[in-house]
Amino acid sequence: MRLFQKRFSGYVALTSVIVISFLVMIIVFAASFSGFYLRENISDDYSKAITRELSEACAHLALLKLSQNKNYLGDETINVNSDVCLIRPVQSVGGTKEIKTSANWQGLYTNLKIIVFSTTLELISWEEE
Repeated sequence: MRLFQKRFSGYVALTSVIVISFLVMIIVFAASFSGFYLRENISDDYSKAITRELSEACAHLALLKLSQNKNYLGDETINVNSDVCLIRPVQSVGGTKEIKTSANWQGLYTNLKIIVFSTTLELISWEEE
C-alpha cells in the first residue's frame, strides 16, 4: 500500500500547477487584449471628435453667411486647413431655415442638422443625425 502512495504522491501537485498556470495565462491574455481594444476605442473617439469639430465649423460658417445674406443657399465645400466639410443646401421650411453639414475623416462621419428661425436666426435645434 505504501508503494502505491509513493508512486502517485506528486500527481495532485502537478495537476494543480498545470491548472493554475492555464488560468494565469488566460488572465494575462485577457488583460493584454483589453488594452489593445482600449487603444482602438481611444483612437476612434479622437477621430470622431475631429469630424464633429469639422462639421461644427461648417455649421458656424453657414450661420455667419446666413446672417450676412438671408438668401444664402449653402451647397458648398469648405476647406478647413487640409480637411473638408460640406454645407448642404439650406432649406426653408415654414418660418425656419434648416442647415445640414457633414464631415468625413478617416472613414468616420458626422452629420449635423441645425434649425433656426428665418427672421431672427434664433437657434431652434442643433443635433447630430
